[in-house]
Amino acid sequence: MDPIAHILWTYLIYIKDKFWKLALFFSILPDMPLIIFMSYNFLATGIISIESNYTFYILQRSLHSLIIVLPIVLILFLIFKKKVLFLFAWPLHIIVDIFTHSNYIFKHKPLFPFSDYSFNGINWFNPYFIIVNYILLFVAYYLVYKNVKSKSNKNNKSIKRRV
Repeated sequence: MDPIAHILWTYLIYIKDKFWKLALFFSILPDMPLIIFMSYNFLATGIISIESNYTFYILQRSLHSLIIVLPIVLILFLIFKKKVLFLFAWPLHIIVDIFTHSNYIFKHKPLFPFSDYSFNGINWFNPYFIIVNYILLFVAYYLVYKNVKSKSNKNNKSIKRRV
């Protein structure tokens, strides 16, 4: 999935969490090397390129590996409990990517470095997927907005009744 959609879905999940900004950061952390590398290439050459070097490859694969990420997140959760719930945005990113990456582009290897396995999911570059994903996001944000607005109206009515 694209980084913007990762952020938008994560915000919906963590909207009431006091550490929601950290959740947004961890929701795009796995894609940061790609974003930085592509931005650097664009600024240096004027071309958006995904060709990479070995260091980038290892970093990108490691940040997208459930084998690496889950132990880190679970150990920190066992130590710090609810204070680090925002960290679960990171493995959530990986799980979503398993199903929204095809073997055609940005091949996802969630068991790296122990396995070369990849699941051939939906290509998130597919226009139909992008349209459906953003329609669902729009509907979800509308429902959240409508819910917040109705609660606000109820609170305003109860305040007026007391006066």
